Amino acid sequence: MMLFSLLWSNSTLSQEPIDSSLLKYTVKLGDVFSKIVQKHTEGTDAYTQVMAVNQSINPDHIAVNQILYFPRNVLKKIATDASVSYVNCKLALSLNGQNKTDLRMGSLLHQDDTVIIPPGCQLDLTFDDHSTIRLPSGGTFKITKLQKNFLEASPEIQIEVQDGRVQASVTKRLQGDATFEVKTPASMTAVRGTEFRVGYQASTGASQTEVSSGVVSARGLEDPAAANVSNQQGVAVSPTGHAGNVEDLPSPPLFVEAQNQQVDDWVFLLFQGQAGSDHYHLRQFKAINALEPLVDEALPKPTYLMTNLSQKAIFFEWTALTRSNLQGDSKLYGVCRPTQIDSDQRCHVKFDLKNLKNAHLKLEFLNGTNKIKDIFDGKGGASPYILIKGLPPGKYRWNINYDINQGKSITKSGVFELIAIKTAVI
Repeated sequence: MMLFSLLWSNSTLSQEPIDSSLLKYTVKLGDVFSKIVQKHTEGTDAYTQVMAVNQSINPDHIAVNQILYFPRNVLKKIATDASVSYVNCKLALSLNGQNKTDLRMGSLLHQDDTVIIPPGCQLDLTFDDHSTIRLPSGGTFKITKLQKNFLEASPEIQIEVQDGRVQASVTKRLQGDATFEVKTPASMTAVRGTEFRVGYQASTGASQTEVSSGVVSARGLEDPAAANVSNQQGVAVSPTGHAGNVEDLPSPPLFVEAQNQQVDDWVFLLFQGQAGSDHYHLRQFKAINALEPLVDEALPKPTYLMTNLSQKAIFFEWTALTRSNLQGDSKLYGVCRPTQIDSDQRCHVKFDLKNLKNAHLKLEFLNGTNKIKDIFDGKGGASPYILIKGLPPGKYRWNINYDINQGKSITKSGVFELIAIKTAVI
């Protein structure tokens, strides 16, 4: 094979790329053109394609800092993987048609893997660039692309939602980096760094894209062009593959009051819906960070009647939906009923650290005056739970850092509002 020599240049030599599928490489000291092509491309006509988009260069004399262009389609694909960063299942998951009972924290999934999440199950995946996706119960998902090349810092990722919803937090990617895409049979969503959700209902064929922060490009598969969907906006896609108008997402319901009932210790929790809300989704948990709900139901109004409240808070996650079934961001409320002798009206809250390796919890009280008070900062004991007692009503922020595999760790975080209901005086 002929080797081409390298010259030194203090200036950057470049030519404009022909199209957006071309990736840019800056020549380094010691580079030889033919060796670069041989090492990093594949296909019988790869060399020809590379030369076709670099017609102004002399392959015998490439210079340091010179810009070369590579068609993305000829670059060698390097397989990568996704780590299971959380799993909690009562039933076995289905992985590529086989029941899996040994899927645990740190297990690896790869391109072309298909996962069916059974009811009462939660699976989180973390990728090489620290992007994460949450796959809730009752869904079917396929990893259709999970690969790297030598020119892009991030892996190319595509998730196909065949039924259910996926929630994603994508690490910011620079222009020219690989894409992160979520596809359904009706829609395509592409991002470069944002927090968003994509849903698809196999029974109806309808799809939804909702953005918590950042901007995504979303389109129905039959649409000629994509629409930009920004912070707190969403777009619904019909079963025919046509996107509707971009809509503002509704804010979660706000707590109004708790009404003690005349029968036993029942209490009626009243929340107020916000503009654009049509109906609601409620999930109820025993622990702040629990993923397996005690209650999971759709409601026409943001109200709830319950009993057996105690000083240990129960957590309510409220989500508002539009008429086109676009979901806004959820809000978590902790509700407790202190004892009559507790004049300070304080609550106990529970964190679930089960199956989290080397978990470290931090809890902060946000008192509304831009001052933050540390409540807890440390690890639990022998129990898989941490119960923090005597917390006053107000807003709190938490994060839990834990190990997943091969020295990798991940941090989960959230906020909640704690509400203390006074015990009825009979």
